[in-house]
Amino acid sequence: MSEKPSTLFLIVFSTLGSIVFSAFALNGNPVVLFVIPVAVLAALLYDEQTGLLVGITGAVLAGIVLYSIAKWEIAALAIAAGAAGYLAGRISKQKTPLELVFYTVIGTLIFEVLHGVNTGRTILFRPEMILGSTPETGARLLAGIIIAFALAAYWLPEKAKK
Repeated sequence: MSEKPSTLFLIVFSTLGSIVFSAFALNGNPVVLFVIPVAVLAALLYDEQTGLLVGITGAVLAGIVLYSIAKWEIAALAIAAGAAGYLAGRISKQKTPLELVFYTVIGTLIFEVLHGVNTGRTILFRPEMILGSTPETGARLLAGIIIAFALAAYWLPEKAKK
């Protein structure tokens, strides 16, 4: 494991990751929500306040830089990433890679609910969307899981051995 990254590094990392992965989109919607797994990682490495801070700040900064993102998407991403980070820091006891993946999925589902409220295409009204009947939801979940495992392999490897 490399050194534990600073909070500032995690904020910049989540913002830059969001910018890099913004090229991946389906039907004009972002597929990779890079901020969510980084916010959960921050919560697992530090505490719930750090997860909340990294999630909200990273999402807002990414939204400012990527001005093509709609205002509601920025708010939905900030709320989802902040909530996932806060929940992970508050509830998680083991701080394992599987918890990083679990809270990343929770954050992604929170985003899906909030993002869909504006369009009426939310998983609250169409629960089959969780199963991937819309390509955006399935792609977001898959991308979040892959990124969470990659982050865990780098920053939480000793936790995986226990």
